[in-house]
Amino acid sequence: MEIGIFSTGNLAGDPSVGATATERLRGLVKLAQRAEQAAPHVRYFRERYAAHGHGTAESAPVGSGAKVHVGLRSQDALREFEAQRPDLSKWPYDTLEEAIRHSALTVGSPAQALDKIAHFQEQYGGYQRQMFSIDQPGGAFDQMLEQIDLLREHILPALRAAYAHA
Repeated sequence: MEIGIFSTGNLAGDPSVGATATERLRGLVKLAQRAEQAAPHVRYFRERYAAHGHGTAESAPVGSGAKVHVGLRSQDALREFEAQRPDLSKWPYDTLEEAIRHSALTVGSPAQALDKIAHFQEQYGGYQRQMFSIDQPGGAFDQMLEQIDLLREHILPALRAAYAHA
């Protein structure tokens, strides 16, 4: 499994990137949906990949990404994430807790993050790429570095062990 960490906050606030990139980033938020809702799209992509002779459906390059904020304790992760005042006005959920429960947004302990990734893996029939967005407008740089450390120490080793075959 390929694992990547990316930051969209710098792009969204950079005037040199332009409105088009910023609008595309905002559009990604509108796609926030349950794994069960996205799974048919993944299956369709796999079918078309195979039908066009690119390889087997199982070998189609599928990935999943999510905004992630982990803490050693789920309460700490939620408190820290809420302190960044995430703008959920464009999300199809009424509360942060609902967004965490029903979308790819991953806020919680390392075990909760791994459970969510396993759920998406199951729904999508496995995938080869996992992306983590670790920043939030209003978040401190030190907090982003802490997220990298937590992912490195608690998430990545478990993912490598669980999905070494992917």
